[in-house]
Amino acid sequence: MEFAPKNPKQSEEEFNALLSAMEQYNQQFSLGKMMASFLSDHVHQAIGTNVGDAEDIFKTSREHRRISEGSFLDNHANILNTMGLRIEPTEGKNATMFAGGEALGTGEMRLNIGDREKFLCFLRTLSPETGNDQSPFAPNLGKLIDVLQKQIEDHYDIDHPSDEAINMLASIDSIVTEYKRIGLGKNIDVLHSYLEKIRGGYFREYLLIRRNKIMVRPDEWGPAIWHKDNSAESLRTAWDKAIDILEKVQKNPRASRLAKELQEHLIMCAHHSIQHLKDNPDCYQNTSIQWKDMQEVVTDALERL
Repeated sequence: MEFAPKNPKQSEEEFNALLSAMEQYNQQFSLGKMMASFLSDHVHQAIGTNVGDAEDIFKTSREHRRISEGSFLDNHANILNTMGLRIEPTEGKNATMFAGGEALGTGEMRLNIGDREKFLCFLRTLSPETGNDQSPFAPNLGKLIDVLQKQIEDHYDIDHPSDEAINMLASIDSIVTEYKRIGLGKNIDVLHSYLEKIRGGYFREYLLIRRNKIMVRPDEWGPAIWHKDNSAESLRTAWDKAIDILEKVQKNPRASRLAKELQEHLIMCAHHSIQHLKDNPDCYQNTSIQWKDMQEVVTDALERL
């Protein structure tokens, strides 16, 4: 049986409120905010104005976040159920704060598709005018796609996908179709790219490249400029990993074109790096020996490519 919200206008308002509240929550419990608070409390301890220890501070922060999570979920349970969405805290891709021997995490909440049928049916109730510039709903529908995209890129284990990952990946085709229908096609370029790779049978390899940022522009942090802020040892580790990823991509016959593009990109980056090292021997803080070692590292990587 196809589901549809009883009052689409009310659902739009509730969804806008959900996204706004989620942004506020994530700002309040971001890693930066929590670390600043944590360090501030430690400073107070050091000067004798606070006698609590680090473990107490940690437990207080964690308890405060737990209470806020419960209140958040209670306040927005209706729209989450209506849209088939699930909201949950995540520890983040890289940054986690530790105290008292436990992980405090980033404190950030993310959305997942819990019920793909409900979510798609909700999108189907929206009119083609939803995506126009005057619609207050359009910006948050765009933000929703950004959130789901980050979930895929940062948190989904593609080798051992969770139910949420399976729901999301299985829904991409229909999400793209509905977003185009309601005039928000410009918001789904990345999802459309995902769909192309899923159909082509090389999404896992594509995601591996994106997660490791080894196919970015030469002026972005990546293989072309790794030498600018790395020791020779760290530079070798980075290039070894990039070449290892290339070899993994090459093992999938359906990813042959992607593998060729990655190989050509890494070769270009290596040439760029070597030339920059040759032209700027004195612009780094490294010793001359480290500078020569870096040249050897990138030259060796180029030969292996």
